This record gives sequence, structure tokens and C-alpha cells, in this order.
Amino acid sequence: MKNIKKLNNQQKKAVKTTEGPILVLAGPGSGKSLTLIHRIKHLIKNKNISPSNILTLTFSNKAASDMKDKLTELLGNKEIIDTIWVGTFHATGLRILINHLQKIGYNSNFIIYDNEEAKEVVNEIIEVNKLDNEIFNPDIIFNTIQEAKRKLINPGDTNTKLAFVYRRYERRLKNNNALDFNDLIKKTIELFYSNEDILNYYQKKFKYILIDEYQDTNHSQYLLTHLLAKPHNNLFVVGDDSQTLYSWRGADITNILNFENDYPDTKIIKLEQNYRSTQNIVKASQIVIKNNSQRKKKEIYTKNKKGPPLSLYKAYNPQSEARFVARKIKKLNIKGYDYEDIAILYRSNYQVNPLENSFLKNNIPYHIVNKTAFWEKKEIKDLLAYLKVLVNPQDSISLKRILTLKNNEIGQETVDRLIEYKNYNQLTLLETLTEAKEIKGIGSRRYNNLSNFKELFQQLYFIKDKNILLIKKVKSIIELINYRKYLNEYFDKPTKRINNLVKFIEIVGDYSQNKSINNIHQFLCDLSLVGSQALNNSEENNNKVKLMTAHRAKGLEFKVVFIIGLEEDIFPHYRNKGEDSIEEERRLFYVALTRAEKRLFLTHCERKKFKDKEITMTPSRFLKEIPIQYLKNIKIA
Repeated sequence: MKNIKKLNNQQKKAVKTTEGPILVLAGPGSGKSLTLIHRIKHLIKNKNISPSNILTLTFSNKAASDMKDKLTELLGNKEIIDTIWVGTFHATGLRILINHLQKIGYNSNFIIYDNEEAKEVVNEIIEVNKLDNEIFNPDIIFNTIQEAKRKLINPGDTNTKLAFVYRRYERRLKNNNALDFNDLIKKTIELFYSNEDILNYYQKKFKYILIDEYQDTNHSQYLLTHLLAKPHNNLFVVGDDSQTLYSWRGADITNILNFENDYPDTKIIKLEQNYRSTQNIVKASQIVIKNNSQRKKKEIYTKNKKGPPLSLYKAYNPQSEARFVARKIKKLNIKGYDYEDIAILYRSNYQVNPLENSFLKNNIPYHIVNKTAFWEKKEIKDLLAYLKVLVNPQDSISLKRILTLKNNEIGQETVDRLIEYKNYNQLTLLETLTEAKEIKGIGSRRYNNLSNFKELFQQLYFIKDKNILLIKKVKSIIELINYRKYLNEYFDKPTKRINNLVKFIEIVGDYSQNKSINNIHQFLCDLSLVGSQALNNSEENNNKVKLMTAHRAKGLEFKVVFIIGLEEDIFPHYRNKGEDSIEEERRLFYVALTRAEKRLFLTHCERKKFKDKEITMTPSRFLKEIPIQYLKNIKIA
């Protein structure tokens, strides 16, 4: 770990300039993380700021975890680190809300719906109200509600069609004692606006606020930090406007472009020295990004070696492109590069198929980053549904999922009757089970199955409340519901699902050991925020080539990078040809370029198949923006 003497002058300036609003414009590979942690150390050790008065916001749980590890190494005191608030915007919102649930009308056993569960609420509303699916498209309605939440728009401020569903959606979440993911920020802001004393408490508590990746903030994140930073505005934001990629999920580039307008006393510091890449990669990427008009002026440079030119390969089709990549990787491996040093980046997930086929034929180990999220698999969702209902009996979405599992022998028709009765009588689904005998159409056999289900849950509640380790609770629950037997009996090829079950138990075991927590609710809250990371970390250390979209690559670096599929309508994407959209596509290409440390390969195809018709492709405009002196054409692999 570098000490402050080894920081460059601009990094030192960012560390030591502590008062008022500060905007740090940090280019790729410029040591922004190092600067952030040294600034925190400086505040604590030299400015005598209590660690509990520092709030650090990141955009991923992995970034937050890495920062805590580096701070522990730098400060040598884990107890100090535990008093600093370091986490994502959503995790921070959750942490605040948990302390003030009564103020927003929620019980302490609330749960957080993922997108699939929240979307099911929308589906129910459309079905119950017999709305036309073409006019009230569930996916469009759900996405529009989430966009409205990111922009802090309430139902009454939307069009009539959306407002009808949005109001009922909010009411159902409340009845289920559930929040969706964007509520973690929206409800925190509502809490502050309706309780000035609570806002004042957190404004006094967080005397210094640091934000990483500020260019990716959306409106609600911007407003949350704007409220917390008052009145002193000791707000330290680090970002790169040239790496803003997420407008489709609310990121607003104007937050960083207009920062000094929002905070007139802003001091601007630029981190322009790149420590990651060769001169050729740095210069080529800088020339490309300068074609964007929405950017702040920065002159990124490096003192690294010149390095080889960027390699450009024209393939006939995606299959020959994949063969080239595989052969080149084999040669690189012989020359001493490990497989884990190499990444293949592409614009869209469907482009991975030819690569997989080629890698399998050539015995190249690979890992597709987030090809299928572990937590979205049916068997994992089933287990989580059991845990959620145990914690929060009001959660009718999870209870409905469990009721329709075949081994419970209840069936969809019975569940439909229960839901109809529940909605009419304004009961929870679990309360409805108690009155099942009164429901028309539920005969003695169905009633007996429902009674057995209720008895099962009485036993599960007993396990939940026992004072034993979380892992023991989860194992006992899985055993009691006979889930392994269910997988074996109702699925033709259960092995993979059972392996996922074993993996789930391992993850719970690791969590239980690291956190020393036996509370299922705490586990579910943490899982809502860090679920995908809990699995993927175990795979990152494997010696495998990483395959991922360019979006996924943000924040990562590799010795060797291949960017494939560089054709018009692929990268840039055909949907993003407008003036602002094409600039975001160029920023995405810039991010992909700057992931590479030593070698960078760019490939494109002459022809591709679309709907069984082969068409001629045009090379991406971004390739034409790279001056010829930085490129070397490769004729053969």
C-alpha cells in the first residue's frame, strides 16, 4: 500500500483539500480509490475527525468491501473502520430507514422485493382490475414506475393510466410490508422531508461526505447527498464524465457536468496521470473520447511504456472471429499470460455463443460474468420465498410462490380462489388460509392440503425463532420442507438444481461465519443488496478467461482485452444513434478500451446472419476514430 509520500501532487491536493465542495475529475487508472482512502485517513489522523462523522458512498458492494479492506490495511484498526459508514446509496438508505421504520409506517420485519417480485405485484393489479395487457403492458408499466421513483415522481404527478396502477402498486407494497429496491432511496428522502429533526441528526452526523463514481448518480441519489451535505457542503465527489454509462437506469451526466453550478465554491482537482495502460492505449482512447461534446476537459497521459499498437482483425463472420480470439488466447498463454489476465468484451450478451463454442473446442477455461444470476434460479427463489414468509407473514407474493409448488399439492386454481377471497376481504394471504373452509370451491381434499401447509409453517416458525446459528436454521428448514426430495421428484435433471441448493447452503454458511448473525431477516436484507456478489467472488479467483459485456467491465482491468463485434448497429447499438445516445455509446467504447493494461485487440466481421439472412456489415464508426498510427492490422491469427 502506498503512503502519502508516494502519491502524485494532484492526488495529495485531493487528499489535503478537506473543506467545502470538491470535484475530482479522475481519468481511468488514475488512482482515485487510493486517493479516496488516503483522504479518509487524513481526515481521521490529521484533522481529528471522528470516523463516525464520515460517510463514503460507492456504486457497488464490491467497491465498498474493497475500500473497507484497504482502509483496514492503511489504518490498521478494524474497529475504526466499522464506525465509518461505507456502502452503496441503497445500503445507506436501508441503514437509515431501519432506524426509523415507524415514521414511514412499516413494521420491523419488512422485506425488500427484487424486480421479479415487484413486477408480480404489477401483474396482480392488472389481472385483478381486468386491464387490457396491450394498453397496460406489465413490463412497460413496471419500468415506468421504477423510473418515476428514481426521479422522485409520485403517482399523482403521472398520467392517468400510470397513476391508476402506480397508486395500487404502492398500496400493495405497504400491505405486504415490503419495499422495492428504489424505495430504499426514495423513502429515505421522504423520511427527511417529513421529519426535519431526523434530517438534522444525519446532517450533523455526516460532517464529511465522499462519493465515488459520481458521474453515475441519478436524481434521487443526487438529492439525497444534496440534503445530507447541508449546511457545510463538505462534499467530496470523484468521477469521470467520460465514463457515464447508465442513462437507461437513471444516471444523469449533468450532475457531474454542472457540479460547480450547484456548489459555487467548488474546487476542481484533476487526476490525469494513468498508471494502468500503455501510451498507445491511452493516446488512442483519448482521441476517441474527444469526439464527445458532453465532457469536461482533461488531458490523460501516462509515463508507462509505449507498448504495441492496438491490433485490428477483420473476420468473415462471428464464427471466424471466435476462432481468431481462441487461437490468439492460446498463443498469449504460451507466452506467459494466465487465462485470468484476459477479458473478452462485447456489446450484447447474445454475442457470447460463438465464443463459447470456440473455447470449448480449444479447451480454453472461461467464465461468463453474470450469464445467469444465481439468485434468479427457480430453486433459489423458492428457498428465499420460504424465508421471506417466515420473517414477514404479510408477504403475499412469496407465499403465493410457495403455495403453487407441486409438492404442496394445492394447485393454481386453489391459490386463485384464495387470492380472490383475500382481495375481497382485505386480508393477508396467510390470514386467508385460516378461513379457507369458508371459501367457495375449496373442498375437503383441498382444505386438508391447506391445513397440512399451515401445520408445516407452524413447525418452520419454531425453527426460525430458535436461538441457533443461521446456517443451522436454514439447513433445518430445507430438511423440513423436503426440498431435495421435491427437486428429485418433479424435475427430469435435478442434479444442477441440487448443486445450486448445496451452493446456497455454502453461501449461508460463509455469511453466518463472517457476520456471526442468526437472524434470517438481517440475512435477507443484506442479500437484497449484495446477492450477486456473494456468489461471483468465489469465481473471480479461478484461472479463467472472463467474458462480459462492456458495461460489466467498468471498474475492472486486465492485462489483455479483446473487444469483439465492432460493427455499426452492434457497437454502437442500432437503438442508440441519437446525438446524446451516440455519445454514451462512445463513452462505453472508451471504457472498454481503457480496461486494457498491455495488449488490446479489436475485431469486426464482414458478414452476419439476421433472421436467417446474411448481410454485409459496416465497421464501427469508433474504429475510424482511432488514428492509423495506433493500429496494426492482423491478417491471420
